[in-house]
Order: sequence, then structure tokens, then C-alpha cells
Amino acid sequence: MSSQFELDLCYCHHLSTCISYVLWKQTCVVGGVKQPVAYLFYEESELVFDTIDDAKALVTYMKKMLMNKKLNNKMKQHVATRFDNLLIMLQYVAAELAMSIELLKKRKQEECAECIIEPLLIELIRLLHYFKLASVTFSSFLTPTIHLVDMWFPKLTTHLQPQVEPITIDGANSKKVTIVVDSDEIGPIKALLLGQHK
Repeated sequence: MSSQFELDLCYCHHLSTCISYVLWKQTCVVGGVKQPVAYLFYEESELVFDTIDDAKALVTYMKKMLMNKKLNNKMKQHVATRFDNLLIMLQYVAAELAMSIELLKKRKQEECAECIIEPLLIELIRLLHYFKLASVTFSSFLTPTIHLVDMWFPKLTTHLQPQVEPITIDGANSKKVTIVVDSDEIGPIKALLLGQHK
């Protein structure tokens, strides 16, 4: 490739990298020693990462005990291939949390689900859902999408700004999206994602 051209990375890949770097467990090497898999930013917002782990544990338990079949929507486990797998898992957990608790009460195991902080789970889903909207927009195979970066980059940047009061922005297909006030737990995650997004 000629040195006069600059390689423009795929924006979907950029979005996925932002999410995976901040919200997925990773290995790192400290002083030449490989460390156990862990969240790089756990101290920034412990409750968010605990919620993700608790959701994963709930899905694993429900599948292991064959209780997943009794749910209206079977839960899906997070598979680290794309960031939207994390979103999908969290959405299924949120949709089936009440039913899971009822099923688990029969086994006296309700603490597997009751440890999940539902408002925080919903807030995390809302945060990731906007990334999903952008990703779907850029996943077109029949039409060019490079011009959409100019539209979505500022929208995601606005979405990731700490919100101390609700604001309304344009979403996909010109639908209005209201961004609500951030909790103390989501604020640091948004700041980390914003740092990666720039």
C-alpha cells in the first residue's frame, strides 16, 4: 500500500474493541509474570463487573441445572466473540430475572439471582444497546457506510459523556433517544469507554 494512504480501521471493530477492552476479563503480564484473567478496571466500578460476573454465573447455573428450559426465553451465555454477545446475555438475564428467582426459590438457591442489582443491569444494557445500534448501522453489505462515521462518532461521544441530567439525542432512523442520569457505578465505565472511543 502506498505511503500516501492511511489505513482506516473498520468502525465496528473500533466499537467492539472499546467494549472488550473495558468490560471483558483479560490476561496481563506484570514483571514478566502472567497474571490470572481479570478485569483491568475492576477498581473503577466493582458493582458493574460483579453484575456481569453474577449474570454469567446465573446463566451457567440455570443451564447446568436444566432450569433454562423452564424459562420463556432461554438465557444465552456470553461468548467472547463480539461485544453484542455480552449485551444479548444481559438482556436475557434481565428479561428472565424474576422467573429465575422463582425457579431458584424452589431449590433454595435464589441467592444466585438475587445478588444481581437489576437497576444497574438495566443501565448497563442501555449503555451497550447504543453501541449495538451503531454496529447494526455499520453492518450493511449492500450500501457504503463510511459516511456514517461522521454521524455516529459524535452521537456515541455524547452518549458516553457523564450525564448529571437527562438529555435527548437523535438515535437510529431519526428516533429520539433519551439518555438518563448516570448512576455512580456507570459513570466511571462511560469515562473509560469514552477514553477508548476517541
